Parts: sequence; C-alpha cells; structure tokens
Amino acid sequence: MSFSFIVEEKDNLKRVDLFLAEKIENISRSEILSSIKVNGVIINGKIYKKGGIKLKSGDNVTINLLPQRELSAKPQDIPIEIVYKDEFFAIVNKKAGMVVHPAPGNYEGTLANGLMYYFKNLPGYDDLRPGIVHRLDKLTSGLLIIPLKKDVLEKFSKYFKERNIEKKYLALLYGRLENERKVKVPIGRDRRNRVKMAVDFDKGRAASSIFTPIEIIEDFTLVDVKIHSGRTHQIRVHASHINHPVVGDDLYGKNFYKREEFRKYRNRILNLKRYFLHAYFLKFNHPVSGKEVKFEIGLPEELRDFLEGLKV
Repeated sequence: MSFSFIVEEKDNLKRVDLFLAEKIENISRSEILSSIKVNGVIINGKIYKKGGIKLKSGDNVTINLLPQRELSAKPQDIPIEIVYKDEFFAIVNKKAGMVVHPAPGNYEGTLANGLMYYFKNLPGYDDLRPGIVHRLDKLTSGLLIIPLKKDVLEKFSKYFKERNIEKKYLALLYGRLENERKVKVPIGRDRRNRVKMAVDFDKGRAASSIFTPIEIIEDFTLVDVKIHSGRTHQIRVHASHINHPVVGDDLYGKNFYKREEFRKYRNRILNLKRYFLHAYFLKFNHPVSGKEVKFEIGLPEELRDFLEGLKV
C-alpha cells in the first residue's frame, strides 16, 4: 500500500517516521520504521532508509508500506459477564485490563474474540470489530452494548451519532471537587504525543462532560460523570483539564501521586493497576420496541476495596 504527502509548514524539520505515523491512521511508528528500513521512503524522488531524516516544508514524501499482519477476531473461550440479552442486543460488563478489539500488539484475548465465541454471526463493520458499536479504554471497566443483528448495529450507530444514548460513569478524582463542574472544551490528537489526546481549541472536536461530586473521601472526590459526546479519552482529558485527573491515570495525571498531599496513598494507587473509571449506566430506547430501557452495574470489587481502604 502506497501513501504520498506534501509536507506543510507546521511539519517543517519533523522526522519522517514521526510525520508518517501521524499522517497514516492505524499504523504504529515501529511499523513505519520497518517499512522504511526495507522499502525505503522516497523524498523528492530520492530513496532513504532512515527514519530520522528531517523534512522540509514543500517536500514530497512517498512510502510503500510492508503488508501488515492479517487481523481478524477469532473465537476464543474468554470469560465475559453478560448483564442482559435478547434477540436483538446484549449488554456486557467489560473488565478492566481487557482490550475491546484486536489491534497491533493485541491480536488475541480481546472482548471481540470472546464475543465471537458466545455469539455466532455477529454483525460488524470489519473483521476486527464484530458486535462492536462503541468502546471503553483497556483499563476502564463497565457496560457496553453489543448489537446482535446488522440492522440493530446500524440503529445503535445512529443513536450514538445523534447522542440518543445516555452514558454515565463513576470516577475517583485527585483533589477535592466541592461543586459540579461542566467542562465543554474540544478534544483532538496531542500534537507532541500521538498516544495522547489533548484539549485543542483550533482543530479539536466538540466534547462536553459534567462532573458531579458524590462524596469527598480524604484527598479525593468520587464523582458521577455524564458525557454528551464520545471522544477518545474524553473523561480523562477533561478531568485533567480541570486539574483533577482520574486516580490511576498516569497518562493524563503523571506523577500526581508524588505530590505532597497524595504521597501517603502512592502504594495503594500503584497497586490498583487501572484507572478508577467505571461505565456504570446506560439509558436508551430499545432499537425495536422503542421502549425506554436502563442498565446499571455497581463498582467492581477492586474499586470498592480501594475506596474502603481510603476510609480506614
């Protein structure tokens, strides 16, 4: 597969491997480097085989990617908690640590692999996402909708696009949040770190979250979070934006546990090995009957234990 780009002024002096990793979706920087080492990258008609070549604005860059490993979700007997099921859709409670669907680095053991084992002929937009209409981060737990028929998948896709599904989360935030906070700032890909998202007022997409305090526990606040959009890492980015990152989230709350007021909780936070973020509530109209339905699931044991440990 071949890709060509003209380097813009904003990418002047950027490394070619980083430039291409940002431009080509679903391709890691390591895969770009492998292609450069084998096939080379063509810059203004000349072939280079080093990823560190610095680009200049106006350069013409072409790369021929190596064939990627063929990816598809294969059935696997993986424990999955099914909260509800009818002939049209199911609701599952995803555990923290489980990736939703296969991707480079996670070819097996995903929720999609397990779904294919329990449900036959799941609808999907490709072989990687059977029955997947929305996602949760790997280290986030909670409720996911699994359409069991093609027309139902399309109906739920429309629901999400038109924001007709109410989603709520429980999160534990660093610090004391005394009052409700409504955060309405756009989110886009972090320009310096492709793994991260960031508040981006220039090119970001609209995102809205409401953080409602439930209980202040020592130096933390348990909050109910209602989101009105579904941007990648939305709650985590918005929580960090108001300087109350999600506990356990080092990507957006780096070294918060090292701050003086949280230092005594350091070991507990490190031992949690996940974010304190749980998708506990869904409400929508049944895709066939039209009747309003609600689903709610409590905190998993490790999060309940963490809270109890703070109160001791």
